[in-house]
Amino acid sequence: MRRTARDAALEDPRFPPVAEDELERLHAAGAVEHIRAVAPALKVTWGAYDLERIHQLWLDGLRRNLAEEQLRRRILNLIRPQTPRRAVPFLRRTLEGRWGMVDVDDCANGALHLAKLGKVDERRLVIRGGSAGGFTTLCALTFKRVFAAGASFYGVSDLEGFEKETHKFESRYCDRLVAPYPERRDVYARRSPVHHTDRLDTPVIFFQGLEDVIVLPNQSERMVEALKSKGVPVAYIAFEGEQHGFRKAETVIRAYGAELYFYSKVLGFPLA
Repeated sequence: MRRTARDAALEDPRFPPVAEDELERLHAAGAVEHIRAVAPALKVTWGAYDLERIHQLWLDGLRRNLAEEQLRRRILNLIRPQTPRRAVPFLRRTLEGRWGMVDVDDCANGALHLAKLGKVDERRLVIRGGSAGGFTTLCALTFKRVFAAGASFYGVSDLEGFEKETHKFESRYCDRLVAPYPERRDVYARRSPVHHTDRLDTPVIFFQGLEDVIVLPNQSERMVEALKSKGVPVAYIAFEGEQHGFRKAETVIRAYGAELYFYSKVLGFPLA
């Protein structure tokens, strides 16, 4: 049988499996598995609703992305979620009705846990994510006081807008992850960062494909305008011809380069 990059990654000793009976303890403690002892730290959030695809998305995709590797090698400790298949049912149950809450707590707790251990600089923690992970990122920046900056790649900022505007394949996910809609519109508003920008004072860079029909550009643009009106450092880079998840090599390279430059300005470190 042909071995894949994913097979090799799963056997990598740096990514030990987590026993099911340890999962709740790790979840509560905000522990993470992949640590490089350099600072500052970059917390990566999941970018998929279908948790069973996490391995494929992260290990086959981003792990081989040279632009992300540059982020890690240049300045950042990369904290990435690692999830054994047997943990998926637990994670699904954990997220049901609590998306935008438990995932945000995990990101904050994981980063602070490493800071407490002296692995990373607590003053220079940043967080990034795409799509659903972009929603988690924006919630963490809005509702927590942990991260110094963040990057949202085509992230959801308005849950009700997403429920109304996304295409049919993605629709109704929020009924399970958030609450029944429209019966519980109040929950959607309460958890949507776009309705709480008065609480967001952290620099953010947004990346968006202008042909995205899953998370429409207005999800990013409304956040950008709100932060600009407050005088919060913000950047917005939109890509013509890109959809939900960047495909073009030049787009990926430009996005990661811009992200690194943004962090250098916010955190005050040289790129040379």
